[in-house]
Amino acid sequence: MGTYEQGILGAFSGLVGPVVGASFRGKNVMRGRPKKTKKVPTLGQLAQRAKFAAVTRFLTPANSILSDYFGSPAGTQSRYNLATSYHLKEAVEFEDTEARLLYDKALFSRGTLLAPQNMTAIAIAGGKLKLEWINNPQGNARDNDKLMVVVYEPIGHFYEFFLNAGVRSDSDATIVLPAYLTGSEVQCWAFMIASETALKSTSQYLGAITVL
Repeated sequence: MGTYEQGILGAFSGLVGPVVGASFRGKNVMRGRPKKTKKVPTLGQLAQRAKFAAVTRFLTPANSILSDYFGSPAGTQSRYNLATSYHLKEAVEFEDTEARLLYDKALFSRGTLLAPQNMTAIAIAGGKLKLEWINNPQGNARDNDKLMVVVYEPIGHFYEFFLNAGVRSDSDATIVLPAYLTGSEVQCWAFMIASETALKSTSQYLGAITVL
């Protein structure tokens, strides 16, 4: 893959003969057209493709959250790229012919802010989700750190994000889920972000919960 400025005809996107043009991180790039192959993919290749497809489908709708809160960009690696790499290594497995996400290992934020202590979540009537934790304003944590909640419905691949759902000193928070989730099993995560700095905690998995 090579970069170029305006050239004779300027930037282009798409396939032109044996060359593919595109824009990557604000730069115009060209690369050779991929060669077709008649080789039958190995089981390892099929597994990697299935895992990549599953991770991409899982993470893409959460791109805005990951791009803000997943670690720190490193070189050409964006936060979303880092999240994809992490999930491919740690949060998906291949069984028989399918890739399966490991929700208890999935992360939506990654950082050094002290996480809330002993956080739990339960469903209560009326489509509500109640979270409780122990307030622990010590080290780099503060009473006014903001609570962020991620709710994911796996069958339809629907996300709900609750930004600033409370603060650390509250010790509990109740969020109202959309009516379409009633009766569905959802996967839940939560994390804190500092109100006065760029610090964030690594997200915590709160389990699978059936919305009442």
